Amino acid sequence: MNNDQKAKFVAFAFTGADLLLEVMPDDGLIGFHAGLSKKITGLPLEFLKNKSLYDFLIESERALLKRQIQKLGPSGRVAPSLYHIHEKSAIKPVLIGICRLPDYAHAFITLTGVEGFLGANEEVRRHDLETGLLGPKAFQEKIKTYIENNRDVFDKSTVTLIEVGSSLTHLPDDQAQFVMAQIGSYMRSNALDGDMAARLDESRFGLLHDDRVNQKDVVEYMEDLIRLVDPHTKAIAIQSKSISCDNHEATAEEISQAFLYCLNKFAEKGIASISMTSLGDSLNDMMMETLKKVSDLHASIANHTYKIVFQPIVDMRSGTTHHYEALSRFENHDSPYEMIAFAEEIGKIQELDLFVCRQVAEQLKAMARSNKRPLIAINLSAKSLGSTLFVRALHQLLEPYQALHKQIMFELTESATVSDYSQINDAIQGLRQKGHAFCLDDIGAGASSLLYIRNFEVDYAKIDGSYIRNIQNNPKNLAFVKTIVNLCYDIGMDVIAEMVETPEEKEVLMGLGIGLGQGYLFGRPSSVMNDLTATVPAKTRKIPSNF
Repeated sequence: MNNDQKAKFVAFAFTGADLLLEVMPDDGLIGFHAGLSKKITGLPLEFLKNKSLYDFLIESERALLKRQIQKLGPSGRVAPSLYHIHEKSAIKPVLIGICRLPDYAHAFITLTGVEGFLGANEEVRRHDLETGLLGPKAFQEKIKTYIENNRDVFDKSTVTLIEVGSSLTHLPDDQAQFVMAQIGSYMRSNALDGDMAARLDESRFGLLHDDRVNQKDVVEYMEDLIRLVDPHTKAIAIQSKSISCDNHEATAEEISQAFLYCLNKFAEKGIASISMTSLGDSLNDMMMETLKKVSDLHASIANHTYKIVFQPIVDMRSGTTHHYEALSRFENHDSPYEMIAFAEEIGKIQELDLFVCRQVAEQLKAMARSNKRPLIAINLSAKSLGSTLFVRALHQLLEPYQALHKQIMFELTESATVSDYSQINDAIQGLRQKGHAFCLDDIGAGASSLLYIRNFEVDYAKIDGSYIRNIQNNPKNLAFVKTIVNLCYDIGMDVIAEMVETPEEKEVLMGLGIGLGQGYLFGRPSSVMNDLTATVPAKTRKIPSNF
């Protein structure tokens, strides 16, 4: 093997993938090639020689890949990033990595196929497939690492937040997808490290960049792009806000928290909620808000100044109530989810979960005296179930209520990161053995949903309401729900649809085989359980003998 061959295979080992190509940076012409060409490009390997790699990519990403290769200079490496290539009449997402070796004119490019529902590769799950941008969680993780490792560069940077609002809603799907792909390519080409840009929700974006990028230019580019596909449009309403990252006095941890606070506030409430011009302002706002939240939460737990309400989950075929979900409501707070997530952050969620369990158990005990025996689901944080101390305390709390065990079921929420799936599954099985059914909440809302389904042995899966709303007019959501329903039924879980609000949604869901529904169509949360037809399910799934 000569030195050239050795260099090629060293590069291949360094960035291993399905397909290795040697290309010229300027024109993308392919020289050496090895690997699974047909899997990636749809063409036999021998057809690649002297073709340009850039021609395989969708048009909006060609210049981006070329810039990424040329930016490396004579040596360096770019970790795999998401791109899209043409394969016959389809567009396929692939991961493309870049490696250049000293004293070698060519660049080595690796392409890795993406298979499976929602992407089998962890790197793909981190990206939005429509734009190629990072998703919100991945963006936050990457920013945190970047601040820790590149603080000097970060302090000289700017984060620009962009909200396109309804600017794309009037466009046909193919035009909107083209615009999104172009926006993704433009933002990645202007982002620090070529990947410090994110799609935070359907219409909100974040871009971390240096002083060569101007906020006004970003907005003008997006406006021009929309006018390009629809010259007569008058519906452009793009808003933006740039925030300086410079704050030498704060620690890396403080700056990271301030950045995440700013992103979350923008993603939840939009550009109008962002008044700060620097992360220093964001840090001050965050600290003041945090102090108030700590005080409010402590007071709520100590004084019981929040209430528990109940929302029915209905058998949509018969119209009878199957069970109720117990929901916490905090005084003077619009968002219970926000307070519960905050309780997780400051270590108060276990206390809150135990308090709700005791309140529900006491209410069921009182109702049993009148021969009223509804089934009630209680939310438990993954953070709580991941604590052996909490699980022990929960079993101890439930011990005096053994006669009610089959009337108490639990919903596992996905708001906290799970580090040990096995430990939480053991906790779930210990409770199921005592008669408590289990449900996975908000399936589809977070990146961990499929991992939850795969790793946790439970009785129900509840599909997040964002996929249910207007499902009859949304083919993508319909396909997602259909896939989840089939998956859950194949492995023995029943399915609950939440946020069912119209008869049309109900009909579609029943057509997919979903029997249980929750939403305003059936009843709003109330402190009184008006319909007490809820009964304990006649059968439960068999618990594996190894638990």
